[in-house]
Amino acid sequence: MKNRVSKLITKLNETIKLYPKQFWILFGGSFISSIGMGLIFPFFALYVRKKFGLSMTGVGYTFAAFILPSILSQSIGGHLADKFGRKIIMLVSLLLSSLFLLGYGFVETITLWIFLTILDGLFGPMYNPASSAMIADIVDSSKRLQAYGLLRIIHNLGIVIGPVIGGLLIAKISYLILFIIAAITSFIYFFVILFFIKETKPEKQEVYKERLATLSNKEGNSNLLSEGYKKILNDRIFVYFCLVTILVSVVYSQMTTTFPVYMNENFGILEDKYGLIMALNASMVVLLQYPITRIISKYKKTVIMALGAFFYAIGFGSIGLSNSLLLFAISMAILTIGEMIIIPVNTSFVADISPEDMRGRYMGVLGIANMLGWGIGPIIGGLSIDKVGGNFIWLIIFILGLISSAGYLSLQRILPKKVNANEINNQNCKIVIKN
Repeated sequence: MKNRVSKLITKLNETIKLYPKQFWILFGGSFISSIGMGLIFPFFALYVRKKFGLSMTGVGYTFAAFILPSILSQSIGGHLADKFGRKIIMLVSLLLSSLFLLGYGFVETITLWIFLTILDGLFGPMYNPASSAMIADIVDSSKRLQAYGLLRIIHNLGIVIGPVIGGLLIAKISYLILFIIAAITSFIYFFVILFFIKETKPEKQEVYKERLATLSNKEGNSNLLSEGYKKILNDRIFVYFCLVTILVSVVYSQMTTTFPVYMNENFGILEDKYGLIMALNASMVVLLQYPITRIISKYKKTVIMALGAFFYAIGFGSIGLSNSLLLFAISMAILTIGEMIIIPVNTSFVADISPEDMRGRYMGVLGIANMLGWGIGPIIGGLSIDKVGGNFIWLIIFILGLISSAGYLSLQRILPKKVNANEINNQNCKIVIKN
């Protein structure tokens, strides 16, 4: 027993030494914030439906109200993170998010709710591209996939705690207490970054201008395009990747929107039981994310992403065949495997192919792709439930999952042949993209 404990401690120390101190501060702060998000996010769809008496299509539109401003937020947030720094953007986003979370608990009309949602969409998502870029700044390319995996572990450890506590607090007290606690956790994380995190924005380097100059037109003219997102839109590998990611996000969005409502209204499964299913999802990530990440890091990222999308298809598709808490839990376990595979690899893939001085903007566009999927997904789910019944949506999602899997596999065909698709390192190679 002592030997096992000693080996565990040694391995833990070795892992800690692999990453800089700033990474571990973000690691701890993310845990605090994730507890607050875990308290409320799984119950948003149920809360809105019960609070305002909306149809499922209406619930879908309230989620979509977050999306348009989020698209603007992600793009502006990425640009500002590259121009002014990662830290200031993260601070502004967290401070305003804490105020919006508190406001949700006191809103009494759907009009005010949507207004607050729009404001939240404008400022909350700015955090994502800035934080992802900061991790890419401080962690070597060879370690990024595992770094993003570790962040997912600690995030999901908070999600293990959050939904269970949230379900109990809803049953014993009210939804209001959830929003208050969530706002407090976001505010705490704000102070962690304010006092303990240093700016990491790199200076622009000449080597990356050369890659940008290779984004040429059909005639082969190597014109250096104007600064900004026009360069990104000419990166056909990245654009294609984002289109597939939109489909994946449509699939994944069902987990916290259509899924809880479907269980509640068709099988009488209440918030506390759904909280347990979400805790299963997060527990699996906590226990299995790191070993899975170590295993999949040996293979091509495109193949791994395709495998993750396939697990999504099977997991979400099987929900339509389930009729008990146990079967729903099995479906959740299957789709969680897909989640553990696809999410850290997606972020790592973008970190690898993006120029160092444009990481914030690349991460911002990745966030836009995710947000588009999260905006479209609830509407598709809501319309399906309202118009043709709940089971039909899971067939649609199953098909979209399979299409996404094929899309990631086909991405391999347009990657540069001389570049190892498993480790596309912009620090060691130049990627020439021909139209």
